[in-house]
Amino acid sequence: MSFLTIDSLLIACPACLGADDASTTAANFAIGFMLLVVVAILGSLLAFIKYLSKRSREFGSDLSSDPSSKG
Repeated sequence: MSFLTIDSLLIACPACLGADDASTTAANFAIGFMLLVVVAILGSLLAFIKYLSKRSREFGSDLSSDPSSKG
């Protein structure tokens, strides 16, 4: 419980508190860039999953309408 008495551990980071330094501005841009990269990757993954879903539906409908596949 002694770690709760140390004030330096209980203070939030300057970026969260809104300090106005050059390093804080750079950190905020870095956080924004990393967030943008994550959103782009997740969006690409979602688009690919939708593409595969559409492709599988088209392939499934082609198989069910093909007369040579019926035995």
